[in-house]
Amino acid sequence: MNVPALHKYFIDSARQPFVFGKNDCVTFVVEVLRIGWSKDYREHMQYDSRATAVRRLRQLGGLRAAAAKTFGAELEPCEFQPGCVAYLEMPRGALGVVMDGYIAVRGNNCIHRVANDSAFVGWMVP
Repeated sequence: MNVPALHKYFIDSARQPFVFGKNDCVTFVVEVLRIGWSKDYREHMQYDSRATAVRRLRQLGGLRAAAAKTFGAELEPCEFQPGCVAYLEMPRGALGVVMDGYIAVRGNNCIHRVANDSAFVGWMVP
């Protein structure tokens, strides 16, 4: 895990407004995996606005289903380790990345630190 690069990205990302396809929970997860774990999932980003995100998620069966199609078999929160992707049942659902002892989740104008047991399910990143 590249902690200095992740720290810089968290700060830079938190300073940017929430924008679908540019700075949302999915793009946050994709960038954290790329920067921190050298895993590149940018090819799975197939939207650039709220309208195309909603349309794409409907086609895939929702955010959780889209993550499952990308990352595979689901894990229970007790199985999480740093670098796993977590799905949280927030008001609309959100994805985050498991760090050491917490889940980092992109909010509207900040990065939230959420307890690991707040997640509903997650995925090991291949």
